[in-house]
Amino acid sequence: MTPVLSVRDLTISIGRPLVRGISLDLTAGRIHGLAGESGSGKTLTSLAMLGLLPAHAETGGSIRLGRRRSSGCAAAS
Repeated sequence: MTPVLSVRDLTISIGRPLVRGISLDLTAGRIHGLAGESGSGKTLTSLAMLGLLPAHAETGGSIRLGRRRSSGCAAAS
């Protein structure tokens, strides 16, 4: 099944590395969850997928929405 949203090797830094090497696929018709300890980067990962990271955040990796790269990750534009 082709992913609706695909994240590959996502990294996010805001003054220091906060998220390193996250990869995941979201497929249609399934329920997904993102779990982790407090401070593990769940919110930053979600904000990157939505394109809502602070302007000063530095990102790497890629985010694809369907067949298009998303502007949610600076490295993907």
